[in-house]
Amino acid sequence: MNIKKLTAFILSLALLTSCSLGLSSRSKWSEEELYSAVVYEVNVRQYTKDGTFKAFSEHLPRLKTLGVDVLWFMPIHPISEVKRKGSLGSYYAIKDYYGINPEFGTKQDFKDLVNQAHELGFKVILDWVANHSGWDNEWVSKHPDWYTQVNGQIIHPQGTDWTDVADFNYNNQALRKEMIKAMKYWVTDFDVDGFRADVAGSVPVSFWEAATLELEKVKPLFMLAEDDSNPRLLDYAFDSNYQFRFYSIMKDVANKRRGTTDILAGINNIRAKYKDGIFPFIYTTNHDENSWDNPLPIVFKDATKAMNLLIFTMPGMPLIYSGQEINSTQKLAFFDKDEIIWGDALNNAYHKFYEQLTALKKNNSALWHKDNDNFDVLKIENDILYFVRSNASNEVLVLINLSDKASAIEIDLKAPYLEYFSGLRVEDLSNVFNLDPWGYQVLIKQP
Repeated sequence: MNIKKLTAFILSLALLTSCSLGLSSRSKWSEEELYSAVVYEVNVRQYTKDGTFKAFSEHLPRLKTLGVDVLWFMPIHPISEVKRKGSLGSYYAIKDYYGINPEFGTKQDFKDLVNQAHELGFKVILDWVANHSGWDNEWVSKHPDWYTQVNGQIIHPQGTDWTDVADFNYNNQALRKEMIKAMKYWVTDFDVDGFRADVAGSVPVSFWEAATLELEKVKPLFMLAEDDSNPRLLDYAFDSNYQFRFYSIMKDVANKRRGTTDILAGINNIRAKYKDGIFPFIYTTNHDENSWDNPLPIVFKDATKAMNLLIFTMPGMPLIYSGQEINSTQKLAFFDKDEIIWGDALNNAYHKFYEQLTALKKNNSALWHKDNDNFDVLKIENDILYFVRSNASNEVLVLINLSDKASAIEIDLKAPYLEYFSGLRVEDLSNVFNLDPWGYQVLIKQP
């Protein structure tokens, strides 16, 4: 048995007396499925006029063309009405962990959607809210001891403005068992392939370890933690965690609040931090950044393409959020209906760009996120980030101008390369590369 699994088993034995030694090892997704994957975040409510699973399913062929691999669905459960914010409420105020939001359809509709996605080769993961529930979740009245209380009153998560949710108390072992049971229901009955754990760092590590151990008795899963503060979450429970800090660095560089060397420092931090097949989850936008900050093209402006090329070529699993692939400028309402305007998405220039990025990552194993330290060169010169990632069968050279001024760099190439975006061949010679503001080139070594 895998030693980490055995240790996790011992740690969680007191929590789950039903555990046995017949456990799967982390993780049995194939290397290509896990380490070349691109995640796509699905905002069902805003995706279509109907805002249903059936309406979203019509986009599956387009998303196949886009080249994404993992569909992450924001919470699909019924939303609480008590203390609801806005007209429709927050996805993250869960009324019933075993139910389906009637806005989206029925349980059969979701089963059909998962089956369609699997047939097209997608994996499906669910957003799981383990830190808190809605106020009219039946657990509030039936099991008030499952919740954090002050002076006998259940409270919302302290230090937040999340007044529409009630905070769980994970000192209660019955809560832990029931939460794992609910997660397992979606794996056994709906065949989902993993979970994105909302505010994972606010829930005890021991719970997540016990949950992962129990769930993977059913099937191998991908587990993503919305957290970057507790590295213990990556020991046994999760495959990947968020890179909040690197997102902030990219945003600050794009807006001239930091220097280009901060990008280099951020990548080196990732190289040192992530080992043994674990990896960061990296993004230029998501549902939080879009709704609570600004849409991607407003945040990153002319640096949008350069920064997205960066997250597809540096170590990590990249994300595309609903509407990002058409460079949407919509700031989507969080608590109300706000339909994405797609237009002719397949012929959108940004859609084509992201198709190129997903193919670049998938077809070049040196860019996979299995190995976070496979750099032969990594430096910044004249505001140009220059790095080479390689393995036994593949070498990719990336040049990104991290400034709003034209710049140049001279590189001695040792073999012929093909420039990925133009298709031009670069032979053996000393080359001067002139890059436009926020310009880039990707060179793939040829046989």
